[in-house]
Amino acid sequence: MLGWIPKNQISKKIYNELSKINVGEFTTPINIPGGVMIIKIDDKKISELEIDLNQELKKMIQSEKNRQLRQFSSIYYKKIKNSAEIYEN
Repeated sequence: MLGWIPKNQISKKIYNELSKINVGEFTTPINIPGGVMIIKIDDKKISELEIDLNQELKKMIQSEKNRQLRQFSSIYYKKIKNSAEIYEN
């Protein structure tokens, strides 16, 4: 038993198979990398999410800032590493 899974967190292949069946039915066998999967739908839940666009924008901006900072620090580290010289006596 998996529990509730948002549709954006499953593959399109599995979602397409799930959309073909009703509550209480099983899917046809679905080929996945580890073997075959058969899914039964016990219940469907529809919920509406309220999204704060300003909050989501702030998250995206922060994520992009962090990505760029990681990239810059990696470039700087590689530059320092390549220019470092070790002298032996």
